[in-house]
Amino acid sequence: MGICVACFERDVAGALGLHRAAVVQYMRPEIIGFVLGSLIAAYIFKEFRARAGSAPIVRFILGVFAMIGGLVFLGCPWRAVLRFAAGDGNAIFGLLGLIGGIWLGPHFLKGRYNLGRAQATHTTVGWLMPLTMLGFLVLMLIFPQIQGQKKNGVLSIVYPVSCMYLFLSLS
Repeated sequence: MGICVACFERDVAGALGLHRAAVVQYMRPEIIGFVLGSLIAAYIFKEFRARAGSAPIVRFILGVFAMIGGLVFLGCPWRAVLRFAAGDGNAIFGLLGLIGGIWLGPHFLKGRYNLGRAQATHTTVGWLMPLTMLGFLVLMLIFPQIQGQKKNGVLSIVYPVSCMYLFLSLS
């Protein structure tokens, strides 16, 4: 599969009970590793600075559309190319959409579209995601997914907490 953050986030969302596609309900340890590894590297090289961007709702909506666009063709441009190579004509639309988006992006930037600069914020804000991932790691270790079961039920209990976290991060 390689590393596809769109696919991995879809799997994490399933593990938290945010969708019901049983085959992709799996807490991806790679995402936990990315977040915790980045935090450790930032502290080792004294680069940790908690920053928050402006317009969080706009950033969230743009991210939602980016993820939907990525997942329409199973996650990434590589898979769209592989689907096209396998004779799936629908992949043409995915590749055209990708090319169109790449073409359109610079036009927005040249038109001075800007969400504003990221600004320094409290250190605790920078720790929210790593602590969440650490919590998921602890739950994965204490309650591992059982072979033959489609998902780990304990992680889907975290759904109300993840909704509260999302709400707080957007406000």
